[in-house]
Amino acid sequence: MVLRSEPKSVEGSSVSKRKDQSTGSMLPFLRAGRWLQRMARAKTLGFVIFGLSACSHEGVIDNGLSLGLMWADECRIHRPCKDVSPLPPCPRDMKTSTPPVPATLPPGSEMTYSVAGRLQFEQDLYTMARCAPSWRQHCCNQGAKEAFLVVEDGARFVLPKVGCFGDESRLCCNVPVKEQRVVATGVMQVKAWSKTRADSWRWGFQDEVTLCAL
Repeated sequence: MVLRSEPKSVEGSSVSKRKDQSTGSMLPFLRAGRWLQRMARAKTLGFVIFGLSACSHEGVIDNGLSLGLMWADECRIHRPCKDVSPLPPCPRDMKTSTPPVPATLPPGSEMTYSVAGRLQFEQDLYTMARCAPSWRQHCCNQGAKEAFLVVEDGARFVLPKVGCFGDESRLCCNVPVKEQRVVATGVMQVKAWSKTRADSWRWGFQDEVTLCAL
């Protein structure tokens, strides 16, 4: 029986030369890729490599772009957000209350309440305007990430003017974006989707609310 062995790669052979040539031709691209990754980590470029999704921390939510795209000059991502401070702690003697059943009061009734619950945030929402085509990504839409209060019975109350606001590139938040136990104090009003159906009456905060952390 004759055993055949695979030919070994000999330095200087045509096979090894082709491998060296192919590797050498890719070096500029590999180096450029490493450079772009380092720049993206250092946040010196206005785009995100490989089209990563939103990058967020407590006070800022940045949206990424595909390779080769950059945010235009008017976009919010080129301007810093204001620093976000932690919510102040609630006073130890603070009393909370639960609004009465809305159907027991006429629509339009207003009362001030301090309601305890869990702070949560909606998904990012944006207007649907079509930006002018360009090699750079323009920002012509408004974005928001609204905050709401979830109480023990599962009811949710939208917190006016609380959350994150901006455009397609960046949302700036006025409260830390994290789930936590809070007390929301403000004027609540009975709102009616239908004046003839009491089961459609709902409480809702009016104007601004103040928040403290439990």
